[in-house]
Amino acid sequence: MSWINDDICWCYNSEPSYKDNEEVKCNHTDCFRHLSNRRKQSEPDVFTCSFLKGTDCCPYQKEGE
Repeated sequence: MSWINDDICWCYNSEPSYKDNEEVKCNHTDCFRHLSNRRKQSEPDVFTCSFLKGTDCCPYQKEGE
């Protein structure tokens, strides 16, 4: 088994610590990159994140949202 099971870049704009900052917060929990959709992994729990809101990697940016 690989030590990284969900090998995608997750959206850091969905991190709960940004819940009070509406500029960077993303509420699209149906997005496949939203952290609420990430399964907890066994140790070491290693994954990548990036601020993806408003970029070409954001599926909602392409829809004009």
